Amino acid sequence: MVEPRGGLLSRLAPEAFEAWVGERFREMGYDVRLTPFQGDHGADLLVERDGETAVVQCKHRPGGSVGEPVLRDLFGAMHHFAAARAILVTTGRVTQAARGWLRGKPIEAWDAGDLAQRWADAISQTTEQMAAEAGNGVEDRIGSRNGWYVYTDDFGRRWALKLANMIGEHPCLGFERLADPDTPRLLGAITVRHVSLKTVTQPVRRRTVPVGCRTADAYSGRMTQFALPQGGPSGDVFVVTAYAGEVQSYERGRQQDNTVAS
Repeated sequence: MVEPRGGLLSRLAPEAFEAWVGERFREMGYDVRLTPFQGDHGADLLVERDGETAVVQCKHRPGGSVGEPVLRDLFGAMHHFAAARAILVTTGRVTQAARGWLRGKPIEAWDAGDLAQRWADAISQTTEQMAAEAGNGVEDRIGSRNGWYVYTDDFGRRWALKLANMIGEHPCLGFERLADPDTPRLLGAITVRHVSLKTVTQPVRRRTVPVGCRTADAYSGRMTQFALPQGGPSGDVFVVTAYAGEVQSYERGRQQDNTVAS
């Protein structure tokens, strides 16, 4: 089996891995539902077969590990969704402590070795497809909902920032696609400006989203209400409830140093 560096299915984005696992369960005769992208309570998929429901948590960690806290969250999700059992599916390994915690609980943990045995043909096919796409110049992880964008700080400097595409591509939020690969990545000392939002319809949902430049419609006040897609062509309509400016701890510290020196 051809396998790219970095571990099992390493070029597959986490969201794409969830969809990939869902397809494998469909092939096993399950009805599959994806839980909401946010607030999923530790469950990525709800699968049902022969009247029994199970929750599935997907952890795409090629070369990494999954510990006990993840399984505790999954156990809670199983009760939240009133499911009969739970399944962890990971491209990493499950720690010895986590496996010990599983004993006596209706939870199965399928690690990279288990997946290689269960779904060898599907892994081989997906790996070959990803290798072909990588050879055609696909540089980011296949199926990713994220991309690189430009954030312009209050001093006019441009920084590279990775965002969800639905944020980076939104016309009201003021980001632009990264075109210059030499653009430096955003410093950890900079807390980006953002706006707080809430839905105009019930039930009320709240979100905080970054803003790419000070002149963005959502930040300048020109646009106080707009739709925000949730992974599809349409989305909920949000209204801006608060604005928060940029904070640059590096600049603040340097200014304080200059004041002391003078």
